[in-house]
Amino acid sequence: RLRVFGGALLSTVDLITDVYMTVQFFNTEGEEGYGKTNASLIGLTMFMQIFVSYAQNSKSMKHFFQDTLFILTGFKPALDAYRVGSGAEQEDHHAVDPLTEMTLFKAIEVVFEAVPSSVVQIY
Repeated sequence: RLRVFGGALLSTVDLITDVYMTVQFFNTEGEEGYGKTNASLIGLTMFMQIFVSYAQNSKSMKHFFQDTLFILTGFKPALDAYRVGSGAEQEDHHAVDPLTEMTLFKAIEVVFEAVPSSVVQIY
C-alpha cells in the first residue's frame, strides 16, 4: 500500500516539476523551444490519458468526466493509488480492473512524458 501511494506522490511531484521546468524554459531567452517541447509532451500525455479514460469509462460519461478532471489537475495517480490501495473492485462500467488501469496510466506517463521530458531537461 505504501509503495502505491509513494508512486502516486512521485507522479504528482513529477508533473509539478515538469510544469515548473516548462515555465523556466519559456522565461529563459533562447530556450523557448524546450518549453514548447515540454508543454507538447505534457499535453500529449494528458490527451493519451483522457483517451484511455474514455475507453475505461465509455459506459458512464459521469465517471469519464470525473476521471478527466483528475487527469487535468494532475491528481489521477492519487485517485488510482486510492482505488488500488483500498482494494476497489472493477465496476460494471469499467473495461479493466483498477490495478490494470493504474499500470496503463503509468506506462503512458513514462513513455509519453517522463522519459522524453527528462531527455529535454538534461539536454
